[in-house]
Amino acid sequence: MTFRVQNIWTQDGLSLVELSIVILLISFILLLSAPRFGAVLVGQRLKSTGHLLTGMVRALYDEATAKRRTYRLNYRLKDGEIWVTYLSDDGEFVEDRSSPFTRRRQLPPGIQFEDITTPTEVVREGQAYTQFFPTGLVDRSIVHLRTDDGAQLSVLIHPLSGRVTVESGYRELEVVQAR
Repeated sequence: MTFRVQNIWTQDGLSLVELSIVILLISFILLLSAPRFGAVLVGQRLKSTGHLLTGMVRALYDEATAKRRTYRLNYRLKDGEIWVTYLSDDGEFVEDRSSPFTRRRQLPPGIQFEDITTPTEVVREGQAYTQFFPTGLVDRSIVHLRTDDGAQLSVLIHPLSGRVTVESGYRELEVVQAR
């Protein structure tokens, strides 16, 4: 007994209509998932900004103790700028342009300073700074960053060790002191 298998497909490919429907479905799926990818990128920029601040704090801590000089990590909240200054022999703070790492930087698009908590106040507008002393001490500071969609990141600078902790969300100074 021999059976004949009937060939269901009589064509060698897809018709233009079938191909158009497949492209339309793929486009619709990508359209729905694209905003999620954008949010992932902004969240990644927020984390990388936290890591940038961590690196700058560690470098300034080491630089202050090695060169026996007072440094400041300055923040301009409205413009989202970060830059480094040091105390010159004249008693004035001068911008440090000696290294590409200490150059003036801008926060990435979509990321702003929410506020800076210093030992004396919470700064929400204008300028603030974290000071690094030649003895190895650092001003206790918390840098609060946020994205346009409301995600927050707290960069906690510890005063005795210059150690930095990056935590998601908004962390208060009292919570940090209790640890």
